[in-house]
Amino acid sequence: PSSVSSTSTETETETEDAVEEARSLISASTIYANPICAQLDRQILRSQSIEDVLTLLVTHRGVFFVHNLVTALQTVALLSEQRSPAGGGASRPVDVLEALRDDRFEVLLQDLRTYADQLGI
Repeated sequence: PSSVSSTSTETETETEDAVEEARSLISASTIYANPICAQLDRQILRSQSIEDVLTLLVTHRGVFFVHNLVTALQTVALLSEQRSPAGGGASRPVDVLEALRDDRFEVLLQDLRTYADQLGI
């Protein structure tokens, strides 16, 4: 049992490290032309849950840049892989599916589609 617990803890630490590394790469590789865009990205990257990201999307929707939408999508992906701190296990698939079915997530995807169409992508 102790080896299972040890392995589980190591896996959780590795996952958390991977999430932090990905967040660092997302923020470090970006040059911002607008301070509002940078501020929104910092808020998105500090999100601890998919719910946090989706809430930011609604509360700040009028000032999101396309870059922020991409960061939000990347963060949702990272958080869906992150282990739950309370339960110690991986994010429950049901929780992730609920978030993906959330109307706010659909708004995120629709906004990205709109920008893609405008850019001819």
